[in-house]
Amino acid sequence: PFHAGERILILGEGDFSWARALSALLGAAGDGDQHIIATGLDTHEELVHKYGAAVEQNLTALRESGARCILGVDGTRVRDVPELGGLLGCCNYVVFNFPHASAGIKDEKENARLHRKLIRGVITAARPLLACTGTYRGQVLITLKSGRPYCTWGLETLANGISGVRFLGTRAFDPADYPGYIHRRTR
Repeated sequence: PFHAGERILILGEGDFSWARALSALLGAAGDGDQHIIATGLDTHEELVHKYGAAVEQNLTALRESGARCILGVDGTRVRDVPELGGLLGCCNYVVFNFPHASAGIKDEKENARLHRKLIRGVITAARPLLACTGTYRGQVLITLKSGRPYCTWGLETLANGISGVRFLGTRAFDPADYPGYIHRRTR
């Protein structure tokens, strides 16, 4: 659904390969105007430990294309990140691919509860960042795998329970649409 020139905030990147693939698809990350802002929860050291040299290559390519890369960002607390302060009411999309609460809990009900809490926090934090002009409303896009346990997270009910948010539907995510993207499991 993305087009060049749209402001896209990406939360929770792992190895930053999806942000890099999106940047390449759009031709540039905004022609130096920083239309793509890619963030990750981990510090630089944690990223290198988890993903090795690939993350360095992805971050370098993103920065060279004009994207902003900000590390150590908790997606539920984006308003606390000074570098994101200028985004209020500016984002066409806030993207959160494959949320992971990193709790390591095997109990499916508790795992679902923690993931709902994480997703609710991200949507609530992202809402003020969304562009809103006339009839246009920015969107929060959340990518989940299908099947269990993800279907137990109740994304539609969760989104519709947040003031000012409406669940618009689902669509298939095809990694092949983003050449260079590699889905990596969180360690």
